[in-house]
Amino acid sequence: MPAPFEVLANALVIPVPEDPALVLDGCRRLLGPNLYSDLPGAVGDGLAPGTDPAQMLELWQDAAKDLLAALGWHSETVTRPFAGGGSLFFAAPVDQLMTAAYVIEAAWYFTACRILGLDAWPKDRMLGELRRIAEMEANPALVRLVDAARSRGIDRLLDDDAITLGHGTGARTWQTDALPEVPDWTALHDVPLALVTGTNGKTTTTRLIAAMGQAGGKVSGLSSTDFVRVGTEVLDKGDYSGPAGARLLLRDPRLELGVLEVARGGILRRGLPVTRAR
Repeated sequence: MPAPFEVLANALVIPVPEDPALVLDGCRRLLGPNLYSDLPGAVGDGLAPGTDPAQMLELWQDAAKDLLAALGWHSETVTRPFAGGGSLFFAAPVDQLMTAAYVIEAAWYFTACRILGLDAWPKDRMLGELRRIAEMEANPALVRLVDAARSRGIDRLLDDDAITLGHGTGARTWQTDALPEVPDWTALHDVPLALVTGTNGKTTTTRLIAAMGQAGGKVSGLSSTDFVRVGTEVLDKGDYSGPAGARLLLRDPRLELGVLEVARGGILRRGLPVTRAR
């Protein structure tokens, strides 16, 4: 049985050097299509105000490739330089996303120690810890369920400890430690879905599309920076332009047509909440 998210999140403490010359600005899981890939994975953002950012990114990528090869993972790394630093991403299976985030952090640790001239853990020790986390997180039933849904053209929404297949009237949600052997596929389906992003006018456009759906006789709903609403009922108020808003909306069994306001921050932090729109 896979370990709960809270256990995995605290299962390993990597002693990343605290030095203003090299800063790991963030390391996180991307649960859906994202800036780097159509696949989920993990990404880290590194700042190098006191050293050469290009050299930092090259060494970080090399360290990640070394760890991935030792772990037997066949993932391509993707880098994205920016002013004063860069990002490192690689795709990972849906049941190894936390492990992938630890790999990103471990690669940064070895990179920072090398640049700063500090002693680091032996590589074998780090690999042992990463393999331990991977075993704790492994959930073959989740992988099989996601693959089966994809083959049937059914979307999935990942949560820390739950998964939803389908949307709205065709959605079912299970805890990831209590997945069905064979779900009732006849009950699962997506609903017409639109995603709205951009700079200005996202909320207005989202409301307009949802209103058109409602006028067309559908139980229409939306997630936005103002609220999540299904039909005429507001489920909750607040900024729901990220994955949490999408899950709240698309898990409502009344929903027949959905519109998601998708802000830049949510895309960068977690990727898109869904894998397709129709």
